[in-house]
Amino acid sequence: MGTVCQSAVGRKPVTLGYAATAYLAALDHPEWPSTRRVYASTLRALQAEYGKDPDLGELRPDAVAGWFAARWGRSAPATWKRNRDALRSLVRPLLPRPGLDRRRRRRVADPAT
Repeated sequence: MGTVCQSAVGRKPVTLGYAATAYLAALDHPEWPSTRRVYASTLRALQAEYGKDPDLGELRPDAVAGWFAARWGRSAPATWKRNRDALRSLVRPLLPRPGLDRRRRRRVADPAT
C-alpha cells in the first residue's frame, strides 16, 4: 500500500468517496476493464471500513495499514500486491514528492520480501 499523509494546507479536503469515484472514472476505458473491476472491489472494502466522508488526508496511516494487514495479510502475494496497488494509486496525489520530508510517510511491509 502507498502512504497516507495530510493534504496540503489551503487545499479543499478530498473525501474518500470522491477520490475513489474520480479514480475509478479515470480507469473507465475499454483497455482496463479488469483493473477497474478489481480496484473497485478494493476501494469498496476501504469505504466499507472508513465510510465515504473522511478526508483522505485525515486517515491514519497506521490504522489503514492495520486494516490492510488484517484483510489481506494472509492472501497470496499477487492478491496482496494487487490490493496494495489499488490503494497506492488512490492516495498517490497525496504522497510527499521526492526530496520532501519522508519521515511523515509510513508503509505497509510487503510480506513477499
